[in-house]
Amino acid sequence: MGLKAFINSRSRRGHVAKGEVASAAADFGLALETCEAVVDLKELAAGLRAAIAEKDPYVFVGGGDGTLGFAAQILKNSGTALAVVPLGTGNAFAQDLELPVDVRAAVQVAATGTPQPVDVGVIEGRTFVNFISCGLPVAIADSLDSRQKRTIGRLAYVSAFFRALREMRPFDATIELNSESVTFETILVVAGVGRRHAGPFVVAPDAQRNDGQFTIYAITGSGRGQLLRLFLALLIDRHTELPDVFHGRTENFKFKTSRPKRVAVDGEPVVKTPVEARIEPGALLVMQPVPRQEEEPI
Repeated sequence: MGLKAFINSRSRRGHVAKGEVASAAADFGLALETCEAVVDLKELAAGLRAAIAEKDPYVFVGGGDGTLGFAAQILKNSGTALAVVPLGTGNAFAQDLELPVDVRAAVQVAATGTPQPVDVGVIEGRTFVNFISCGLPVAIADSLDSRQKRTIGRLAYVSAFFRALREMRPFDATIELNSESVTFETILVVAGVGRRHAGPFVVAPDAQRNDGQFTIYAITGSGRGQLLRLFLALLIDRHTELPDVFHGRTENFKFKTSRPKRVAVDGEPVVKTPVEARIEPGALLVMQPVPRQEEEPI
């Protein structure tokens, strides 16, 4: 039996990636039994389950972080590794793992690399690979124009940010973690499995990909000046030093709001507060470059 590849045709670069994956696989001597462009998650789920049933060592999945999170739900604890083909706008998961975003290079990683365990998060039964968010990030996701994402990439987030900011209203949030409970007014809460969210931004400077913990931050206020300071601090990875930013680390937490709010999971608003989240350490195998061996001192 050969390997399998499934490309989300709705991702930003999905319409051309299928051919690129097939061509690169042939160049690297990989026998692809299947290389399909899928249009819905049911098709992807069926293909992944077939790969697991046939004990494939790994399976290529092309798409954004939401697609990869869905794949992780099925592949975790299965013995079949995820071979990432990053086709999204931010590609935070690939950035965390220092995986290439070029399709050919991504296929080469699978052909020459090794499966390595990574942490995933679970919120209300849904697995995610990167981060969850509430408030402004969800409003930005609502304001995003899918056609702009395809044509101008990350620049689409700029206009979406300002549209969302005009509509955003503060809300009260309570987070229970590490045997304590904190409540504050906010418009932005982020909890990450790894280091990155929203493309280039880190959840916190000390956030790690595989340490068995979430890293959480939230702005404890809603003034325009606070948001400007937060944005500028995010650019230099110093936002957790601000006095009006809450920052914590935990293996699991509960999150509720003064009224039900949607929570985005890997960028897709799919659940509502109140929610509970937990880490599953090392639950997902991901194809990564072979770790470099440190040279022995002479």
